[in-house]
Amino acid sequence: MADARPDSRDLHARWVAASVRRALFAGDARLPSVHHYEIRGYLGAGGAGQVFAAYDLRLRREVALKWLPDGTSESALTEARSAAQVRHPNVVQVYDAGRSRDGAFIVMELMEGGSLQHWLESPSARAAGARRRAYAWLHAVTEGLACAHAEGLHHGDLKPANLLLDRSGRVAIADFGLSRLGLGTAHAGTPAYMAPEQLRGERADASTDRFALCVTVFEVLCGRLPYRASDLRRYAETGEPPPPLEFPRHVPHGLRRALRAGLSVEPRERPSDLGALRAALRVALRPATGRWVLVGIGVVVLAVVPGVLASTRGVSEAPPAVVADLPADAPVVLWIDDHPEHNRDEELELAGAGIRVHAVTTSAEALALDLHDYAAVVTDVGRFEDGTWIEDAGIELARTLHTRYPDLPVYAYTTPPRAAAVAATGVVANATGDPRDLLRWLASAP
Repeated sequence: MADARPDSRDLHARWVAASVRRALFAGDARLPSVHHYEIRGYLGAGGAGQVFAAYDLRLRREVALKWLPDGTSESALTEARSAAQVRHPNVVQVYDAGRSRDGAFIVMELMEGGSLQHWLESPSARAAGARRRAYAWLHAVTEGLACAHAEGLHHGDLKPANLLLDRSGRVAIADFGLSRLGLGTAHAGTPAYMAPEQLRGERADASTDRFALCVTVFEVLCGRLPYRASDLRRYAETGEPPPPLEFPRHVPHGLRRALRAGLSVEPRERPSDLGALRAALRVALRPATGRWVLVGIGVVVLAVVPGVLASTRGVSEAPPAVVADLPADAPVVLWIDDHPEHNRDEELELAGAGIRVHAVTTSAEALALDLHDYAAVVTDVGRFEDGTWIEDAGIELARTLHTRYPDLPVYAYTTPPRAAAVAATGVVANATGDPRDLLRWLASAP
């Protein structure tokens, strides 16, 4: 008669058999164990092995045990042991790594809240407060990855499925260095999150980790991947660039700049560290106190997304409208006003709120600037003729700017007869003459 006992190397089959026996015979069966780790549940499987809930019989604590594929190299276990040296709340703690007579294993901190991938696919990702929670998690992951890189470790397969949550909602990066376990290749990973050089077979490193993190940040905030895997592979093989990145309006401009840099398909064009991305995510987490501020152009209300950082590039190109002691990384708005002397009080209020203003007086000056580093534009170019306000030039300028920079908020002061024309350009319009009305509208806008 053939032996019906499961293969000792198949830990999942052993656990299933023991669970069935315990159910049939009222718990009278031993659970399988690996060394002093008793297997108590099955959590899932992936390319890097099977994961079990286990109990450390020596230290009396719950842990996760990853049962690794056949052929796992000693160097892979060495890398896992190196990961145990990283002490950071946003990196899953590795406790042990070794071999039993039946296979290799890694023991780590138990995270029972699922993965960020599971969260993205759940209704919770669309609930109130989800966006702020996502910013907090992504900032925490960035901090954890920076800590690991400082220790000389890289991940190789960073993606939402490898970002785990515990019961309290803490997020941590799992599986450092495990993407290559038993595979013997330098380019193992998940294609949609892999940098082009990784797809060409070059070895994963800190730069490819940063690229994968930016893909993850983009996906979590935008609900889609920045590039299709086929576009990345085409670039890797032929040099044909992927389509340009497009962002939803809710993503702050400082974060867009950090992501554009981090998602560059050319490694030499990416930042050499995570500093800009960490800063942009940290700023996006700031409370929205003083979110709505007045900026005078005619008189226009400007909504500055909290935490949008704009560089001071262009300071010499556009004369500052007010001299104020502002930090170099203050948000910058472009102020287009053919009568800038009319609104000095609102201008000073803006500076008092920590917003740097660059002022120009003509459409031509505005169109000559590169506005990618600005937080927003406010325009009211027009004139009175026989008591009638003529604003065709202002509407045309707003339309041109919105077309040229579709992700850049453009705000305009207008009159009721022209409100529909302004709205048709995608520009926020104040048609009442009272800046407080637009302030209330902006405050209630999604």
